Amino acid sequence: MNKIFLEIKSGIKSNLLISSMLFFQLTLCFILCAFSFVSTYNLIQQTNKFSSNYGDKQYLRVWDAFYDEADETFKSEPNYIGKMKSVYNKMCDNKIVNFFSEYNNPVYIENAPDNYLFSYSCNSESDFSLKDSEVELSGYDNKNHMYNDVKCIWLDKKGLDYCNLTTEEDRKFDTNDFKFTEDGDTVSIIMGADYKKYYKIGETFNADILYANVKFKIVGFLAEDEAAYTVVDGNSTLEKLNNYIILPLCDCPDEINEKDSEKLYNLLEFKICGYSITQKTPNDVQNEITKICNEVGFSPVLQVAKSTNYESSELMMDIDSLSDAMMTISLILLIFSTLTLTLFVVNNLRRNLKYYAILLTNGYTFLEIIFVIIGIPIIINMSAFILSVLTLLFICNTDYINVLIFSMLSLLILSLIIISITAVFVFKELKKHDLAQYLRQR
Repeated sequence: MNKIFLEIKSGIKSNLLISSMLFFQLTLCFILCAFSFVSTYNLIQQTNKFSSNYGDKQYLRVWDAFYDEADETFKSEPNYIGKMKSVYNKMCDNKIVNFFSEYNNPVYIENAPDNYLFSYSCNSESDFSLKDSEVELSGYDNKNHMYNDVKCIWLDKKGLDYCNLTTEEDRKFDTNDFKFTEDGDTVSIIMGADYKKYYKIGETFNADILYANVKFKIVGFLAEDEAAYTVVDGNSTLEKLNNYIILPLCDCPDEINEKDSEKLYNLLEFKICGYSITQKTPNDVQNEITKICNEVGFSPVLQVAKSTNYESSELMMDIDSLSDAMMTISLILLIFSTLTLTLFVVNNLRRNLKYYAILLTNGYTFLEIIFVIIGIPIIINMSAFILSVLTLLFICNTDYINVLIFSMLSLLILSLIIISITAVFVFKELKKHDLAQYLRQR
């Protein structure tokens, strides 16, 4: 066996350039194929999970894609406020999307409770100090006030109905509570159950809600452990609202005032984010929202959680298409690499017939010579496979390691099958030649 490996090593050294090229080509091919397998597997898993878990309806998060400078580009377009209003209204009216607005974002209030549980920015008691977390903001009375950020869920009318929150005291919001909010207005709020230790129904206090300086008026308290779907630490989850304020996400005025453009933009940026309550798949909802955005001329298109057909503006294709493209490229690369290896073996065979004849006279069997010939592509394949596995173990999520290894093993087996076919060809080719005649040649 050692003499076979020594011959293979000598063969690789004498063809180092092409061996290295094939090695890196196959490594890239294995990695690309593994990633495309994982993308396909992930899509199948999501589809199966949807079918098993959401026989009735599910909550799909919808959010904007105003990353980097996309928001400034959008605001430079004519009638951008009108586009946002139109997208919001169309999503609410669309039966497939069935959208409502819900946004988890802090508000700033005076005299906040001295307890980290209510703070939006602090997650532990050791990091919290009411005094240190205060910020000075100008109020609607043009005087400076000291505020603290607190957790807040913003809901539109439809969201209030779907969340079906129960209040223990006084009332829920009514239609008047959703009127457009101006500086100095009194805004009705509902507080989580834990706030009852600090406030009473009817109390008022100053607040800042990003697009207006207002006065909050408590109209109710939620029942203990009332919950709603919201985004916490980037993930959509069913969150208990004991330490949250519930704020009505107000309607937009019919007529748009130029001086209110920035205020309306901030408001509508909240309103176009929320949830789709649907029996459709995430990809179906994404298709509908993409149509709505394209009809209105709204770009970048809003995104739907769990969808794989969101068209990235950078890639100019959706994830499904990208996965298909990766799979096609990697399979073409695999076929090309395997053909190159086969041609390399055939060329070596025809160039070195005399050398193989010498090996035959030096005690090598016919089968050992075949192993010498096909040993180089086998070693290149195995080395590329090992490097690919190590690379993927280093860079990939461990949740997909089993899928990655399975997909790469499948590809490796396919590649080795092709090499085995080449070995059969080598065997037949050698049988055609009388190796002894090459020894008689000078």
